[in-house]
Amino acid sequence: MELFENSLSRQASQPATTSMSGISETPLGAPVEYGGSKETLNPEEMLVASVNSCIMLVFYHFAAKFNVDISSYTSQAEGKVEKTRDGLRFTNINVRAKISLSSNPPPR
Repeated sequence: MELFENSLSRQASQPATTSMSGISETPLGAPVEYGGSKETLNPEEMLVASVNSCIMLVFYHFAAKFNVDISSYTSQAEGKVEKTRDGLRFTNINVRAKISLSSNPPPR
């Protein structure tokens, strides 16, 4: 079993902060679209970044398992939040990756 933790803290009118995985406190707030600041992380972008990075890490896991030598990997992700009858919801997260293979494949 693995346990992943983070903590949140907010004092009076100060921005909230989050800490996780040994990363020091980082300001956290709402996205600009919902009245937040461009200077803080927001849960919506962190969710999209989590999906994006998870796909990349799984891709590299299987590339290594099947001895595929990757030269580069870049990806762009976007998440769509829409108003539904139940409130605001993520309705889609789209990830587009561009992968380059090494020109010298490893020996088998």
